[in-house]
Amino acid sequence: DRDGTLRLQMPAGETPGPGDVLVRRRLRTVDLRGRRHIEIRDIAVYGGMIDLSEGAGQNLISGVTSFHGNHTAGIADSHHSGSRSVFIQGDENTIERCEIAYGSGTGIWVEGRGNRILNNRIHDFNTLGNYDAPLALRRPGSHTLVKGNTIFHGGRDGVQFFHKHAEFAYNDVYRSNLIVHDCAPIYTVGGPFHGEIHHNWFHDVQGRNEKLYKAAGIYLDNSPVGFLVHHNVVWNTQWASLQMNLNADDIQIYNNTFWNGSEVNGWWRPKVGEFPDLKEDTRFGDVKQWNNLGYGDHWDPQTDQRNNLSLEGDPFVDFENRDFRPRPGSPAIDAGVVIEGINDDFVGEAPDVGAYEAGAEPWRAGIDWDPEAGPAGHGDYGLLPDGARL
Repeated sequence: DRDGTLRLQMPAGETPGPGDVLVRRRLRTVDLRGRRHIEIRDIAVYGGMIDLSEGAGQNLISGVTSFHGNHTAGIADSHHSGSRSVFIQGDENTIERCEIAYGSGTGIWVEGRGNRILNNRIHDFNTLGNYDAPLALRRPGSHTLVKGNTIFHGGRDGVQFFHKHAEFAYNDVYRSNLIVHDCAPIYTVGGPFHGEIHHNWFHDVQGRNEKLYKAAGIYLDNSPVGFLVHHNVVWNTQWASLQMNLNADDIQIYNNTFWNGSEVNGWWRPKVGEFPDLKEDTRFGDVKQWNNLGYGDHWDPQTDQRNNLSLEGDPFVDFENRDFRPRPGSPAIDAGVVIEGINDDFVGEAPDVGAYEAGAEPWRAGIDWDPEAGPAGHGDYGLLPDGARL
């Protein structure tokens, strides 16, 4: 009401019990705006944002549980809601070993230079289905390191990757596309970005129905430029494992495993008259695809292809337990070409095709801690109803 009274009407006229109704009292639970060299460790916050904006720098957020840090009930009037659970707008900040979960906007929004997002569990964001995401690396931003995170349940993309000279490595990203289509676990547009995407798992994405089916794995949209993509595993995608559109250029796709998607590669290169304001036909420039393992034989004919391999059946040591090394006798073993700095530590006579090397220790993606125990070993601090934890 105008006098500041909040009124609540429960279904069927029920009366809520003690503690059944929670009301947000503040926009921020951790306020580091403009501050530097501060560490926040091993606490839980609920119902407000962790704010590292206005030039905040060299701060550390570690072992923190943040639930419902943002929410907006209205319709956003732009591509983004402006609602974030963690907001970074400074340099050399670190978010590590945290659980950031539940919100209608973005989980972690990153701007600035040299920020690090490490070993976090980030999930259940963007219930509006716009251009928010569980993790959004947005302009202006550069030299960001995103490593060892588990990211899932996004209304649109899992990760938006728009920083220059950024590295995205050893992350497990899945179950995006929950509301809209034409998106992916990791999504970007344009460039040049000079970004590296390597040793990640991207998997299990579906569109909403047969018409809204566009759930890709790695999505380099509309004239992407400047990406090195290697040693990723993409599986169980309703659309293409790798989708690239318009005038892609300066892209290197090496030693990836693309498995059980509708097709290995998808592309969209409209001609004059097929797309508004297009003055010449679109085509790919310098796009290399070497040593990739695919399910089916749908490789983009405008890419430089070397030593790619298409197989059927189950060629892995243990697919269900995510040991994606080629099993003994697989034609993928020693079938690759040497690429300096990418696979020159191979075992055997030559590099294997795909993201894993037979005879080498298999790498894994995602967090290295028990989500049931929580990042600081205190579970969910009793902040969630029984059975609500994902």
